[in-house]
Amino acid sequence: MLVVLAIGVALATSAAVLAIGSTDTRDNPSGGPPGSGIDPEKGSCPRHPQFLPRDAIAGATEDALREAPSLYGDAKNLEGMRALVAVVATAHQRGGEVRGEFGCNARDEKRTVVVVLYFPAEPGTSLSQGTVFVVRTAGRYRVWAVVH
Repeated sequence: MLVVLAIGVALATSAAVLAIGSTDTRDNPSGGPPGSGIDPEKGSCPRHPQFLPRDAIAGATEDALREAPSLYGDAKNLEGMRALVAVVATAHQRGGEVRGEFGCNARDEKRTVVVVLYFPAEPGTSLSQGTVFVVRTAGRYRVWAVVH
């Protein structure tokens, strides 16, 4: 059964705000655990994606928000940033890119969560959104590709 969660803008109240922390990647410049094959800038398929547990949508969303400052840097104004949608890749319109554009296998697609981020301080529809692919590997969620 696919778990689908849409986090609406209306849910971005103080109770639903997630803390955004910094990502320290000095020990592994690629940002992923050693041997994970994760480098969000290159967007290469993760080597050992783990099965997504029931709380995968929440974990992937938290990680996407946590990693956004290092992924988008100065390219986006992150003030007020939040997640709009988080869904298993097989149930999202961009999920086909996991196998199509990136050449990953069906297992990678089933174990990837698509997270759409919203940057309200950015002008325009396209600039105010970002999309990342998140996978669970070595017991942690990590962004493995920035697709928008």
